[in-house]
Amino acid sequence: MIDIFDVIVLGGVFCSFVTSLVLFTQNRYQLHANRLLSVILFSIGWYALMYILLQTKWLEHFPIAFRLGSPLYYLIPPCAYLYVRGIIMDESRFRKTDWLHFLPVIIHFAELIPFYISDMETKRQAVQAVMRDFTSGFEEGSGLIPSLWHFIFRPLQGIIYMIITWRLLAHALRKENYYNIAADAFARIKRWLFFFTTFVSFLFLGMAIRTILGLVALHQGLPVVLGSGPMHVIMACAFFVHSIYLFFAPDVLYGTLKTTLPRPVTGSEQAVPVLQALSVSEPVPVAETVPEESNAERKETLLNEEMVLLYAQKIEEHLLLHQSFRKQGVTVTQLAVELAMPMHHLSYVLNVHYKQRFTDFINQYRVDHVRRQLKDEGWRKHKLEILATEAGFSGRSTFFSAFKKVTGLTPSDYARQQDNSTADTES
Repeated sequence: MIDIFDVIVLGGVFCSFVTSLVLFTQNRYQLHANRLLSVILFSIGWYALMYILLQTKWLEHFPIAFRLGSPLYYLIPPCAYLYVRGIIMDESRFRKTDWLHFLPVIIHFAELIPFYISDMETKRQAVQAVMRDFTSGFEEGSGLIPSLWHFIFRPLQGIIYMIITWRLLAHALRKENYYNIAADAFARIKRWLFFFTTFVSFLFLGMAIRTILGLVALHQGLPVVLGSGPMHVIMACAFFVHSIYLFFAPDVLYGTLKTTLPRPVTGSEQAVPVLQALSVSEPVPVAETVPEESNAERKETLLNEEMVLLYAQKIEEHLLLHQSFRKQGVTVTQLAVELAMPMHHLSYVLNVHYKQRFTDFINQYRVDHVRRQLKDEGWRKHKLEILATEAGFSGRSTFFSAFKKVTGLTPSDYARQQDNSTADTES
């Protein structure tokens, strides 16, 4: 029997599938982030659709769909994190280590292969068993891994990723404007990222509560209930509102954030924003004005010389003022967030302007910091290891290696040279 809340969920499913298709197939800016959002919406929509088919017992007529999208549920948390990070960092592709986020998806898909290749009657019997008693879905499952493990791990995975995502988002939004874009555009981006992260967090919190209630029911020997209740009603409404929201957010739906380069500041003029929000109705100059380029050519011309110099000045001023290099384990991602700079722009400036890897670049600042301390009479009393730790080095060997690479001397030799130089001056 279908009720009003199931109708709301069906409306959300329809909207999520449509917006997912638009986001995945459109070919404008922020394509990487849009496709991540497309996967998220499709996966949530599929989850909601399977819920409706089980609730109404229609799934018995479509047994082939049973467990078909189960691995998708493991996609939602990492894709949500990578989506938010992609918007904040203006990323255009995955990093090499990002594929590790998808290991649970691969493992779950692999353990379900025997069920996927089973005959239709086996699948129909599995569907009928769950519809007769949803508790069997908690206890038995259809793959090599017990189903109960998935019911526990999925919401746990979601909550962990949401904590990481909220930390990233909070750190970025503490800044007045992390991309120096127009105030109204920045407000829309903040509003959307906050809305999206809140919704996905609520989704996994709801899943966690349902899992806990199911485990309590199992422990007390009671049947696990699939259906309604306040949480079902709230989640249904939230899902529908989230899906509808995108139709009123063309900046998100059509990926209209465009990376541009600022021109020089003249007189009282302000620099052209690094990101500009484009109206959906505006023509997007693609084939007419931008010739085809190879990846190597695009890399070579990512930033013009003036922009590189502006970025270099910003990096140096930030490091001298905030001394971020003194944080042990600081990464290029963290520095990019602190600088409010797209990470691939930061990497480009380091490679092209400074001709250094990030580690060497940061270590040079650390070595210079130690050298300044060694010229100070007060600091000369401390052990070199203490100076190294205070400068941000994580170990003695790393410190000695970096110091010799920069100065051509070991720290001990350099310190003795400073002492001799001081003695000569005094005499």
